[in-house]
Amino acid sequence: MIVTEPSADPIHKQIARAWAPGHAHAEGLIRRALVLLADHELNASTFTVRCAASTGISLYDAMIAGLVALKGPRHGGVGPLAAKLLDTLLAGDIAAIIRERVALGEIFPGFGHMIYRDGDPRAVSLFGALLNIGIDKRLAVEIPERIREATGAFANNDYALAVMRRALDMPAGSETALFAIGRTAGWIAHAIEQLESKKLIRPRARYMGPVPGRS
Repeated sequence: MIVTEPSADPIHKQIARAWAPGHAHAEGLIRRALVLLADHELNASTFTVRCAASTGISLYDAMIAGLVALKGPRHGGVGPLAAKLLDTLLAGDIAAIIRERVALGEIFPGFGHMIYRDGDPRAVSLFGALLNIGIDKRLAVEIPERIREATGAFANNDYALAVMRRALDMPAGSETALFAIGRTAGWIAHAIEQLESKKLIRPRARYMGPVPGRS
């Protein structure tokens, strides 16, 4: 565990010192990632934050609610899964492994997005910055293109974060931590807005099961 003294330095500088010491491009890449991840309308964790804040809890408690929602393997937990996929692909024949996974019906963590059907602009921005510093093109070009050709799914920000973590040699699992740090800014803004509204979020639900008394 890395322990550092409290600092007033910008958070991207602190992260770079702790997780990518000595890497000339770490600060810029981390700052870019944090800005890209700051907010993304009402995804699962942000909606959870707003619901929690609407009950009148503190900002601290609302952030805890967001972190709990972020842990799920279909949300913030995708980053480490994308990193494992990357390790698997780079350990063998990329094209053959992709063909095999497609044939077996296996998913590709870090690819596809509910909103960005034609490509995630956050991933595009990170890939551009990573390619500018000379990373292995297999990571940001070949693998995304081959998976898109095989599945129709574009790389999303989770895969891009996995590539960035590998390029900067940051600790395993830091993908999710970076996501959480960046998104905290958006969560706080949403929570403050919800608290100021003094309105409780109470969605309605419609029963869709079998009608009682009918066989």
